[in-house]
Amino acid sequence: MNRIAVALIFVLVFTGLTSKDALAQCKQQLVYSCATENGRAIYLRDFNAKLKKSKPGKPAFVARFSVVLNKGTRYRLNLCNPNGYEDRTMLILYDAKKEYGKTFYTAEEAGKQGVLELVKKNYKPEEYSVLPDGGIMLQKFDFVCEKSGVYFVAIQYMDGFTDRKGCAVGILSFVGKNK
Repeated sequence: MNRIAVALIFVLVFTGLTSKDALAQCKQQLVYSCATENGRAIYLRDFNAKLKKSKPGKPAFVARFSVVLNKGTRYRLNLCNPNGYEDRTMLILYDAKKEYGKTFYTAEEAGKQGVLELVKKNYKPEEYSVLPDGGIMLQKFDFVCEKSGVYFVAIQYMDGFTDRKGCAVGILSFVGKNK
């Protein structure tokens, strides 16, 4: 009986440790691959978001992070998802007053703001995708900071994908000083 109990405890501990390692490994691999997809931009910080499953009728879970940005600096933000979660999450940069950029625009937003034309002009075809419903998904976007201060980065599921938990990684990089 003691052997069975010891074996059972060993199996439970072993499976618990390997599942934590798998999650940590997902994050580390995701951070590394996401940080290296920024061209010549210099990695500054990552935002690891553990996204929770949302209950029906409740708003989607949002992972929020604060960051201090400096006036006159061009930053790049990009979002990476693990396999199987592509085009399911979005990253938003904002402050207390206004939204400055995001990686997903609905068809309505894209039409009102002329986003598709701006995206086609400023991005390579492999850096964005137009979704079947007319929405636009960006891999990254640049932000020129016009006022030093505290900004916020939010990572969340897009509507319709809140039925399971997952992870996503946002990367903040330094592109250069804007003259």
